[in-house]
Amino acid sequence: MNSTPKLEIQSDSSLSPRDREVLGLLCSLADKEGVCDSPLGEVAALLGVSRTTISRSIKRLMKTGWLKRFGGTTRDGAQCAFSYRVVERSGK
Repeated sequence: MNSTPKLEIQSDSSLSPRDREVLGLLCSLADKEGVCDSPLGEVAALLGVSRTTISRSIKRLMKTGWLKRFGGTTRDGAQCAFSYRVVERSGK
């Protein structure tokens, strides 16, 4: 992500500080296409919060257009519940 989306994230008043933290971690775990297939438990452990907290933030991030969720497979072809794509919302 370039600096413009980072500034956009920080100025989005619909996001809580936790939502920004979750989105930042998902960005850092994402591949070059912006896809993160890390398990929610891993994300929760990295932030020191519950899976429920991560799930709530992800729902808000999807509702506000920062993430898209899709299911199926990881980058290496293994099955996973969901993957998330970080969306650059330039122009919003």
